[in-house]
Amino acid sequence: MKNLLKIFEHICVWFVLLMIPHIFWTVPTTLRIILYEALFFSSAIIVFYLHANLCVPYLLVKKKYMYYLMAIFGLIIFFQFSTYIFSPLHDKYINLLQELYSGSINPPKISRRGPSPILRYMTFFVTIAASGMYSYSIQNAKRERDLRELEKQQIASNVQLLKSQLSPHFLFNALNSIYSLSLKKSDKLPKAILTMSDLLRYVTYESNENHVNIQKEINYIDNYINLQKIRLSTESQILITVKNENEDAEIAPMILIPFVENAFKHGVNSNGVATITLNITISKTCIDFYIENIKYPRNQKDTVHGIGIQNVKTRLELLYDSRYTLDINEIDNKYTVSLKIQL
Repeated sequence: MKNLLKIFEHICVWFVLLMIPHIFWTVPTTLRIILYEALFFSSAIIVFYLHANLCVPYLLVKKKYMYYLMAIFGLIIFFQFSTYIFSPLHDKYINLLQELYSGSINPPKISRRGPSPILRYMTFFVTIAASGMYSYSIQNAKRERDLRELEKQQIASNVQLLKSQLSPHFLFNALNSIYSLSLKKSDKLPKAILTMSDLLRYVTYESNENHVNIQKEINYIDNYINLQKIRLSTESQILITVKNENEDAEIAPMILIPFVENAFKHGVNSNGVATITLNITISKTCIDFYIENIKYPRNQKDTVHGIGIQNVKTRLELLYDSRYTLDINEIDNKYTVSLKIQL
């Protein structure tokens, strides 16, 4: 479809150029006149496309200058030869013009000699110049498309790599919670396994998408928090506020969970007490995420260093570029994260 549209556009441009004498110099407009002129015009059209599609991309761009000059010389010979081929038609064309002008009060003087050699050479080199500019514009557009496509592929591969790093990290922490329940033979274990299955479903299927509905990301966070609550003390204060004014909002999957995971990683003391506040507001134009926790010293036996926060920063840069702001602050024993993503 695109090729057909492009062909139609080119036909329209050539038709407009063909009609210029009829518009500005009142040349009679009849089917025979236009057909004659189209035949005379055809040599310039052939030169235009041979130069644009062969000479420029395969010779000039590749710096084969000698072959390019030889090709230009060949096009000059072809252009001049076509003039002689069409000379009998040119006589008929002049006769037809004189016949059409015969009833005019002040008919223009029409020369049978046709265009002068200087005019023919000027026509040829104008055609070559226009063809060269057209070809270079096509080459540049193609190069830009290729660069954009390469950039998209690079971003996609980078994001996929980051996802593959993030998912096992989350699963590792979730499995630790279930493991602790199994040691205690807790009645909460079946519920934890069901919650774990929801987490696995999201990681396995939804995280493969470029964007998901924001509610799915919130549900994933909710399941993660519920799984963490099972192992926490009843003295913990987990305050969650979600305000969704845009049910159609979408977000890159697993872009928020690393901050929640980090809050639980550092926000639980040795007695299993956590103080965490989470606020998520989704408006028509923005996703506003805020989380804070009281930061406690990490357990010395926890030697696994998290990779989630650094990866999510990279993903934000790749996916949202200048459409996000991220502020991470640590004051005394309070750790806060504020993320705003423009929709």
